[in-house]
Amino acid sequence: MHEWRQLLQYWRKLPFRGAITYLDSEFVEFIAPCWTGQTIAQGCDLDFTPATGAFNSQDLSGEPLNQAADFGANLGFAYEQVLNNVRLGLAVDAIYSDGYETGAPRQPNTRQDSYAKINAAVRLSSLDDTWSVALVGRNLADEYTLNNGGASPNTGFGTGTNNAIPADSIAYIGRGRALSIDFEYNF
Repeated sequence: MHEWRQLLQYWRKLPFRGAITYLDSEFVEFIAPCWTGQTIAQGCDLDFTPATGAFNSQDLSGEPLNQAADFGANLGFAYEQVLNNVRLGLAVDAIYSDGYETGAPRQPNTRQDSYAKINAAVRLSSLDDTWSVALVGRNLADEYTLNNGGASPNTGFGTGTNNAIPADSIAYIGRGRALSIDFEYNF
């Protein structure tokens, strides 16, 4: 019984935090512009324009919403201990996301696959919080993610025809691994 009490007291110092999300989202009705270079066979088959001889819209009804992963989770903990007149803190967080679409037209190569990221920090501070120094690491697994994607300007042509050539894809990329040393002094 004594061992269990010691274990419980230890775990009280290590508070865990976490969350799980599940999202089932889709466009109910959504007619969207075609992506540059999308063919009729690829779904660019609405709103025919006689002057150009091409279609310019697609039906995304029933497709998932943008930036809406079906499943996501995060789990972390923070630990703090006083050692020889200083406070030592440690925090670790893990984040997971299912894949998701980054843009409405559904341009190829702009879907974000599932990913996991890990953040961590070690902090030393005075007991009266006059000073602190921390080593902080974000995205320690160096996982690059697409924040938003679409067609590169001036590439691709023939949108809404049978002879289209797809545009090059571009995307805004999330920050890779980042390490920092943070100093703080309060006076």
